[in-house]
Amino acid sequence: MQYNDGIVQTIVRGGLVDIYPWLKVFPNKSLRKLKECIVVRDRLLTRKLNEHKATLSDGDPRDLLDALLKGQTGRGCGQKPSEDQGITDDHVLMTAAEVFGAGIETTSSTLLWILAYLLHHPEVQERVQKELDEQVGGERAVCVSDRGRLPYLDSVINEGMRIRPVSPVLIPHTAMNDSSIGGHSIRRGSRVLINMWSIHHDPQHWDKPDLFNPDRFLDNQGQRVVPSCFLPFGAGPRVCVGESLARVELFLFLSSLLQRLSFRLPDGDPPPNLQGRLGVVLQPLPYRVVVTPRAGWQGETKYN
Repeated sequence: MQYNDGIVQTIVRGGLVDIYPWLKVFPNKSLRKLKECIVVRDRLLTRKLNEHKATLSDGDPRDLLDALLKGQTGRGCGQKPSEDQGITDDHVLMTAAEVFGAGIETTSSTLLWILAYLLHHPEVQERVQKELDEQVGGERAVCVSDRGRLPYLDSVINEGMRIRPVSPVLIPHTAMNDSSIGGHSIRRGSRVLINMWSIHHDPQHWDKPDLFNPDRFLDNQGQRVVPSCFLPFGAGPRVCVGESLARVELFLFLSSLLQRLSFRLPDGDPPPNLQGRLGVVLQPLPYRVVVTPRAGWQGETKYN
């Protein structure tokens, strides 16, 4: 159980979350809102689960739900799992819920952080847009294959994930064996938490770590450089399973936004507060921004 800003966040593996008892013990507006969101989420996922059950075939799985259902029925491996290892509907729903939640909040918060820093550094926005204009142009939308020709935009994304990691402390893990790190003994069964904030702001590895500087991810020839201490998705066997998808999403979202739109502060407004607010993830505090279509993108045709 974890308490953050009056919100009770409960992670239950193997069963859906029922927070009605907590609402009676800790009645508050935030908890009621959380309950309403969970009801909507579970209704959506249950409907999708039933649709997948009705259309499941023996072919390749179409998505995660298909793969989980095949594991549940044994259709993907030729035999049924034993009862003590069976995958229940609750397992399927909670796995889908975790993937759904982890892939939305983190990506949207990272984009909000990057836009906040672009408002502090309009010269970075202009440089990204110049790169987009030269490498992609304005006749078509950006696609994944363009990524190799947009190293500066990629470096802006990396710097955004470095300077404001959405998970300053990564998800807790448990040591499976006796070990040691940095001269400290780690006993089997110990709870291990990785301080990503410290890793990404260590002055021994990053020059002026509190400065937003995308060029730190480029060499003298303007090519990508990824330092070994840059670990926004963790590392090793427990690295974030959504890393590839998250990187593609961040690239497509940010490139599409900056190709079509320009962002600036409203007249008289101060730059966004970069302190942040820690909840489920580290989010920027609310800020206002003026969004203007770039030349050639004012019409609706190119947005569709």
